[in-house]
Amino acid sequence: MTILLISSSPLLMEQVETELATRMPTVRVIGKCYTLRDGIRAAQALLPGVVLLDGDMDGVAGMGDMEMLITKGSVLIVLVSKGTPLSSEKAIAMYILEKPFDVEAFAELMDSC
Repeated sequence: MTILLISSSPLLMEQVETELATRMPTVRVIGKCYTLRDGIRAAQALLPGVVLLDGDMDGVAGMGDMEMLITKGSVLIVLVSKGTPLSSEKAIAMYILEKPFDVEAFAELMDSC
């Protein structure tokens, strides 16, 4: 499985990448983007199996942007802070996970896809 990480937080990206490498070694991070615009370009170029988007980062503005992250055959997962109300733009995500990133919840989610 391939994954594209999109977050303005280097700490969050490092945590996710470390957890995946340690506990899900078959998952390969094929890209890391620090802006939504770069993430959209990368998703369209790399065609990842999973796009993991930090829903709390600046620039996550609307459904159009989120739709552009979903490429043929990809799964969009949005990470949000615990207690964050789900706005209409986040509702387009196929799945929502709460922070902090929980690799076991991620694995269960991937098994159900």
